[in-house]
Amino acid sequence: LIDSRHHGGNKSLDSNGLIRLRQFCADVFDPSKIRKDVVIAAGHSLFYRSVFQVYLPRGTKHISKKKKLVNGGTVMVTLREASINDGSGRRKEYMIDPNSLVVVYGGFGKHTKG
Repeated sequence: LIDSRHHGGNKSLDSNGLIRLRQFCADVFDPSKIRKDVVIAAGHSLFYRSVFQVYLPRGTKHISKKKKLVNGGTVMVTLREASINDGSGRRKEYMIDPNSLVVVYGGFGKHTKG
């Protein structure tokens, strides 16, 4: 099961969103937590905008980095994991394949009132 202690309620001052984003990605690739090739994740549009800002490559220009998903919006992506040897040991890094991002329903930034 997913460790949800990073995902609920008010956050402490020693935490930040990047810690929770990294934990989410680590959980996705941990076979002891999720034993599937396909993961369906639901969450707040602000969370997903942050995911796109952090995990789409820097040079990638996409509306998802600036605008939130509409309510009920759905996208499909391929999240990739890489092991990096940075001299002090191996660490995991994550990236969204920019060619995999497909809007299934709704889209970005089309919020309307009423």
